[in-house]
Parts: sequence; C-alpha cells; structure tokens
Amino acid sequence: MIATCKTDGKGFWSQQEKDVRLELLELLVRNGPFGSKNGELRVHFDINDWDVKEDGLIYTDELWIENFKKYLEQLHFTKEAIADVTYSEQGMQGEDYVSMDVGPMFIQDCDKFIRFSRGADPLPQGVLTIKGGRR
Repeated sequence: MIATCKTDGKGFWSQQEKDVRLELLELLVRNGPFGSKNGELRVHFDINDWDVKEDGLIYTDELWIENFKKYLEQLHFTKEAIADVTYSEQGMQGEDYVSMDVGPMFIQDCDKFIRFSRGADPLPQGVLTIKGGRR
C-alpha cells in the first residue's frame, strides 16, 4: 500500500463511502504533435477494498480525487503538476485502477522519479511505477 483515498459516494458511478488503499501508480506517456506529451496515470487500488462490479466506478468521486491530489503533494509534486491531473473518460476506467489524464506539467514533474528528461530520450510508452511507498 502506498496511500489511502476515501470515497464519499457522491460520484455519478458509485454511492459507496469507503477507504480505498492504493497499491501502484503507473504512468503511460504518449508523444503528441509538435513534441508535446500527454499521458494516462493508472492509479491501481486494492480490489479487496473496492470491487468495481459491486461498488461501481470511483470515477467522478470528488473526495477521492481530492485525497489523491493530497497524496501527490506528499510526493512533492508541484501545484501546477497536480492541477494537470484529471479523471479520464468513463470508458478508460479499469477493474483494478482509476484512469487519470495527465498533461505535460505532470509528466515533467515525474522527472524526479524516472529522470527521462535529463539527457535520456523519453520512452515512447514510458512507465513510472511507485510501489510500496518507495520511489
């Protein structure tokens, strides 16, 4: 477990109030036009805490994303990077992860973890993994 985020049950896809343990952050980076970058951040959760078939989707739960952004603050992401994180569309949500859209500010800030912008070529599908509280 790397963190816990609470749902308030007020999203469009679930009415459950629960503590949901996060297990893994996975960043998929895509190169866009004119050298821009965007990506998907998959926030994997403990399926013993949250069962999509029974509980619904965490997607659109405001308390959960507020808690998640506080966790990003604890990891020392900048305010600009955190503002660059939003829920992805409903169809991108997984059975064991919440899908988030991330933009170039967040990806640039990830450099402190994976250092892909310091003299190394970015991976076409670069993956950031934060597991078990270690960076």
